[in-house]
Parts: sequence; structure tokens; C-alpha cells
Amino acid sequence: MGRVSLKDVAEAAGVSAVTASIVLNGSGSGIPEVPRVGRYSHEDGRVILQYLHERKQIPRCMVCGDDDIAMGLLKAAREYGIRIPEELAVIGFDDDVNADYLCVPLTSVHQPLEEFGRLAVDYVLEKMNDPGRQIQLTIEPKLIERSTT
Repeated sequence: MGRVSLKDVAEAAGVSAVTASIVLNGSGSGIPEVPRVGRYSHEDGRVILQYLHERKQIPRCMVCGDDDIAMGLLKAAREYGIRIPEELAVIGFDDDVNADYLCVPLTSVHQPLEEFGRLAVDYVLEKMNDPGRQIQLTIEPKLIERSTT
């Protein structure tokens, strides 16, 4: 099957690449609802893949709510003999410091947390000087492509 890019995922889903990068499990048309342990943990990833595997509903790509879920999913995929990325592409979210050190380095969406913090402090300082001030910010996440896609 070869590698799949975020652009491929977005086109298949009929959404923008940014929207595709932040899709959580169970949302959107045609995506099966899956059980969640609810802790954004490795266990969530394991439970999700077990559920889909038992029902023979393994998708071509999964975008996880965070890297911990993706790491649990990768471990479960290895246990079920599902080849990454040939049979299942996996994208995490947050670009955990360990994402590049996995057996199959994890593709992940990086959020500029330091920039978020700086902007929040700037906004609070400006708000103190002008309480009526309102702003709207858009910060684009960045896809860090590694070996799981």
C-alpha cells in the first residue's frame, strides 16, 4: 500500500489538512464510534484497536487525540500483527518528546506550546491596560512526518 500523507487523509475525508490533523476518534461521517477509557492514555489506544480488530473494522489511518493514545495503538498493532504504516497509518497529536524514539517513529501534530504561553501572557498584559480589548488568534499546528504514515 505504501505511505499515506496527511494530505491523502484529508482528501479522503473531504476536509482540510488542518482539520484532518485534529480529528478525534469517533467523529465524522463513516468513522465508527469506539470505546474510550477516558484518560488519553496508552490504554485508550489499546482498547480502541482491540475493539476495531475484533469487529474487523481496522481503518487505513487513525488520527489519535494525543501521542499517548497513538503509542498504545502502535503497541496493540504490533501484537495483532498489523503492519505500520503499510496496513495502518497512525498520527498522534502533541509531538511528545518520545515520538521519535519509538520502534516505528510516530508522525505527530506539533503544537507550539511556548508560543501559546507567550501569547497568553501578552494578552493578559494587554487586557489589564484595556479591559474591553478582545482578540482572535489562529495558530496553525505543524505536522511532523515520521515513519507511521
